[in-house]
Amino acid sequence: MNVRQLFTRTALLISLVFHAGAFQPIPQRELHSSRTEAMFAKKKPTKVQTAKANHDNKWQPLFERLVQYNQSHDNFAVTDDEELSLWLQEQREQFLGLQKGYKVRLTRKRAAALERIGAIDDELF
Repeated sequence: MNVRQLFTRTALLISLVFHAGAFQPIPQRELHSSRTEAMFAKKKPTKVQTAKANHDNKWQPLFERLVQYNQSHDNFAVTDDEELSLWLQEQREQFLGLQKGYKVRLTRKRAAALERIGAIDDELF
């Protein structure tokens, strides 16, 4: 039995139960109305889901840029790339929050990757 069949049977049951009371039964034509169809339609992602996807899509390229910066400059004192500098500062703040047990966007896996390359252990931090 699929969801639509279950919903239809449930709606019929409810209409029969409430028929004796003040409620009117649901007409059969309304069981398959556009309102019911809308309930089964695929929903758009929420703003939170979209923001998370955007965050996930931006993290890896910035991490790779940080690795390249470290290889060419031999440190994490990012001064000539403002976007990378702000991102690294945010990651360090997120890392501290993660250590203190706060709810942060930085995952443990990403925190470990930052530690592995030495971005968290830097003396500027």
